[in-house]
Amino acid sequence: MLGLALGAAAAVRGDAMALLKRTQHNGQRTAWSELPHDLSPRFGVPRIVQLHGVPHDLPADEPFKIAFALHSMEAMTSWISVATGDGRYLSSLELSLTAAGGEVRGIEWSGEYSDEADAEPPAHIELRFVWDSEQESDVGVALSLLCCCCCCLLIYLCVVEYAQAEDRRREQEMAERKARPVDGVARHLSGMHRFRADERAYAKSH
Repeated sequence: MLGLALGAAAAVRGDAMALLKRTQHNGQRTAWSELPHDLSPRFGVPRIVQLHGVPHDLPADEPFKIAFALHSMEAMTSWISVATGDGRYLSSLELSLTAAGGEVRGIEWSGEYSDEADAEPPAHIELRFVWDSEQESDVGVALSLLCCCCCCLLIYLCVVEYAQAEDRRREQEMAERKARPVDGVARHLSGMHRFRADERAYAKSH
């Protein structure tokens, strides 16, 4: 099983998606060509279609391969052996399409081959489209957002606490400044009272 994960255009469930294919035989590769519309996958919808098998004139000892691509080559498979060259043929093929956020992120394939050597090449190959969602990515994004929100909340609480501490410090300084003149007046009056008491005591003694 092997696939190449790349991005694709946004789509909604049920949208038909272009499915391209090309073949490799005897050291030569064909150009990419689009399969008929009725064979194309539908976004997010599992389905089964029938592909033509190997060419009728293909010698049993020659390998024959096929590859698929979606949406202008933005996601593609590796080469898939339809005929292995040792008398075994691909009987069914499953393409697992990974989707997230309305995009195709990748393709993986798995195939089943005939068990008997020198078997007759199948006239058709069953092609199954299955879909998988990248829920892990969504969870990762949600956790990242939650972490960012927690950090922002922590910073906000620190700023609020610092501002409140500064307000309390300023209020305390203002209270101390207001109390200082009162203390000075009290000390002055106390001194005056002691001076007058001393004067009276001196007058009585003389």
